[in-house]
Amino acid sequence: SFPIRTFASGPTNSMRGAAFLTKELNAIVVDIGGTTTDVGVLDKGYPRQASGETKIGGVRTSFRMPDVVSCGLGGGSLVHITGESVSIGPTSVGYELTTKAKCFGGDVLTASDLAVANNGAAILGSNVTAKDVTLESEAIQMNGKKEMITMVEEVVDKVKTSRDDVPVVLVGGGSVLLTGVDKIVGASKIILAPHFGVVNAVGAAISQVSGLVERVIAMEGKNRDEVISELKTEALANVVANGAMKDSAEVVDVSETPIAYMPGGLTRFTVKAVGDLESFTPARKKVSEAVSKSSEQTTPQPPKGEVNALTETQEITETANINNDGIWELTESDVVAMAIGTGILGTGGGGDSHLGKVRALQKLQKGGKITILSPDHLQDGDIVYPLGFMGAPSIFSEKLTSGNETERAVREVNKIIGGDIKAVVSAEAGGMNGIEPLLTAANLGVPVLDVDLMGRAFPKIDMVLTAIHGHGLTPCALADDGGNVKIVDETVKSASAIEDIMRAFVVDMGCVGALALPGLTKQQVDTSTVRYSLTRAWRIGTAVVQARDEKRSPVEALLQETKGQLLFRGKIVDVHRYLDGGFNKGIVSLDGLMGDSTYQDRKLKVAIQNENLVAYDPISGKVLAAVPTLITIVDSQTGESCFTENLRYGMRVSVVIMACDSQMRTAKALETVGPKAFGYTDVEYKI
Repeated sequence: SFPIRTFASGPTNSMRGAAFLTKELNAIVVDIGGTTTDVGVLDKGYPRQASGETKIGGVRTSFRMPDVVSCGLGGGSLVHITGESVSIGPTSVGYELTTKAKCFGGDVLTASDLAVANNGAAILGSNVTAKDVTLESEAIQMNGKKEMITMVEEVVDKVKTSRDDVPVVLVGGGSVLLTGVDKIVGASKIILAPHFGVVNAVGAAISQVSGLVERVIAMEGKNRDEVISELKTEALANVVANGAMKDSAEVVDVSETPIAYMPGGLTRFTVKAVGDLESFTPARKKVSEAVSKSSEQTTPQPPKGEVNALTETQEITETANINNDGIWELTESDVVAMAIGTGILGTGGGGDSHLGKVRALQKLQKGGKITILSPDHLQDGDIVYPLGFMGAPSIFSEKLTSGNETERAVREVNKIIGGDIKAVVSAEAGGMNGIEPLLTAANLGVPVLDVDLMGRAFPKIDMVLTAIHGHGLTPCALADDGGNVKIVDETVKSASAIEDIMRAFVVDMGCVGALALPGLTKQQVDTSTVRYSLTRAWRIGTAVVQARDEKRSPVEALLQETKGQLLFRGKIVDVHRYLDGGFNKGIVSLDGLMGDSTYQDRKLKVAIQNENLVAYDPISGKVLAAVPTLITIVDSQTGESCFTENLRYGMRVSVVIMACDSQMRTAKALETVGPKAFGYTDVEYKI
């Protein structure tokens, strides 16, 4: 009557069992089996969840699952000897260990044999018949032991997010491989769990039962807080009905996804609750308490007050890695770094840069070239074309691009203007729109100019610098994945009217389309663009990647590279989102984490409209940051941007603010991109 819908993985059970048996609630668990070593992190007694994305067989997914890293070291792993050097795995004798390993009378040298050679057969226990093993030389014996330790150290290092040493708990039958080891680099202490061979079974025995509620609800005329409260109550009741102790039941996940293409404000809600079958509850604040306290607050009214502009930024004076012709040919690592950087500059908007990154890498791997042109090498008479996607970024979660929309849009505008296409330009340097021009340029056989029209991402066409400086936005074209193209000619003069017309077209196209704006001259580029924006994105991404490689804080590296400020650090406890006129809108609520002395008693709310617009303290009502200042929510572990369409309950994030380009904080620009332009009439942005 109670079908099992989810099976806990071996590493998950081992981590839960390790917490129960050792009472270590914050540690790294090393689970050594017969074929692999699986390593994960305990956070308050529970396996640390992977950040925003998880890869299964190399495929990116949004499933929530423990962050586990593995290597090919187990009791049955084959040992390969060349001279006196030793390598181990990844192949293994697996379940045939007791017949094939030398210590059991076989003729295959395994990792268990190395352990026996160093410590004697007694380490395998009295319930098996094993014999001592003698290796060819003492050097091989010692090198084998060092290799096993090194393999464990490397995988432990991969799951760490800082250089600080942390406790390491050894579990699994293969833990005997590290008998006598008293030092692992990165470990503050080494703990062999009691009953280490059956820790996995202990973890399975204290497993939890879940209750899931999924509903698609028409939200027109309904109170959101009341709807979520009812769903939570139902989920908790389901947990208890499924056999959980009532006192242990708690809500662990609440997700809310507006359905863009249906009327009536249809929204899909998913609420998950869990509870213990046994009286085992690790010492931690119950998630349900945090959820209920957050949901008790009604959606706040727009904040009031003054906020000062940030002005300090990292000065960049030239394009990176250019040759004598002003050309920078991108490598795969350049694309990866640029995707991270454009994501951060996107302030949550511009679309998730992952899709563009994958397509750009595929282009390079097939022998294509992607090049960046320095604006210092643009010549009189050259014409460059701004482009980007327009609409609700959440659509890309279920509807991929055809791959040629932006190219078709650029060609349509070029037909009207005439002449050659010297280069293409990012309409905004943020998110997917910062990466898409790389693909369009490669398809057209031209470079991407190292400038953009915002220095970040904004949700509307009329917020580009060319419009702010009085340059026309027509002719322009909008193309969709079905081959349809809409063109607005030069009879339409008003930038806001063009935005309204194109926004209506976008809704008809399924809430997303590819936009091309009129070509820009060298003079317009010099006076109405943000220079070296792609170089800036590359530098930001490179700083984040290098920090992760060196086990430094990627968030600190981001702050150092951009001269930004850390506004908040904590956990997302609620995301209220809805679609309005082709925009993703909503409020993100964050709480500080227990144990964080700086932020644990603080809260933050961030208002979004595709991008993050205003950040404020919901307790005092004080405005802490507002557009056009860049407000970016990044994963605290990876330093990568959390796009607004991907935000969800439970994510551990840091909120970083950075100065916008000086052209975006003039009095004239603020009329279009300041807080008042987004309806926050009581927020005063001080220059």
